[in-house]
Amino acid sequence: MFVDPADPEHLYAQVANSSNGGWLSLNETHDGGRNWTQLKIPASEVTDFAASPVNPGIVHLRKSNSMWVSLGNGATWTASVVAGNPPVGFGLFLMIASKTDERVAFQAGGGGLTVTLDTGQTWVPRDMRFSPLTQDIEPDHRISGRVYVATTDAIWQSDDLGETWMDVSQNAQLEEVVAIVIDPVVSGRVFALDRLIHQIQLDSDDDAVGDDIDNCILTANPDQHDSDGDGYGNACDADIAPPSNDCVVDGMDVAALRTAFFATPQDANWNPDADFNNNGAVNSIDLGVMRRWFMQRPGGYRGSALGCL
Repeated sequence: MFVDPADPEHLYAQVANSSNGGWLSLNETHDGGRNWTQLKIPASEVTDFAASPVNPGIVHLRKSNSMWVSLGNGATWTASVVAGNPPVGFGLFLMIASKTDERVAFQAGGGGLTVTLDTGQTWVPRDMRFSPLTQDIEPDHRISGRVYVATTDAIWQSDDLGETWMDVSQNAQLEEVVAIVIDPVVSGRVFALDRLIHQIQLDSDDDAVGDDIDNCILTANPDQHDSDGDGYGNACDADIAPPSNDCVVDGMDVAALRTAFFATPQDANWNPDADFNNNGAVNSIDLGVMRRWFMQRPGGYRGSALGCL
């Protein structure tokens, strides 16, 4: 079932339909379920579907050996091109759309994990290790590109739409995982359900500070030093030109670093915000950090800093 996040009265649901031999049909309601319309779909043997939370008019449909997409609430359908192995085989059949990008959706089953990056026109394989072990897929609702996959005994995280993966549950001792849920409030916390409910505390940069409290999620900074108090650690915050927190690292910040270059705390031109590695000196190492973050938001893709909304 899919509930439109912008209109809770709008839902899609699969139901078993005796008129087509018990195969699932796809139905839509615009009044909270009081009245349903069965959509005309290109295949009777529907195994799963996914609608985009960003644009609920985009609906992906999977039958046993093909994929389809509708860009108009199921009124018309176009067959998708499936690269590599077709989505056939055994195991669970799962499909879910990105919560941040209407062009992206994921599906898993006997053919492994595949992804579309072009609103269902084509599907490409991502990782065969998850076939047929995938139990659940959850795209992150805060971080574009991040997705979690639950296999029977592990939780995997990708920050690049499934190109690369890391096991984030190595100490959780999971058995027979059936579902995962991303904490809607606390960043970097995922719950996994097997016979128990496990809390998976993520640490993406492996600095012994969990993502839920880390002020630089992708840059290791165990000291969490934040000289300007804006919510981003110095290690990932090259936004230093006064007034600080204008949400972009640009030429003004380069000029501020130049002014403080080679300074130490005893010098009149000392600027603690320019000491990105907190070693008591502004030097070539800090220049490298400035280059890394130039023309980007401070902190990368993590949340919002104070004054940087």
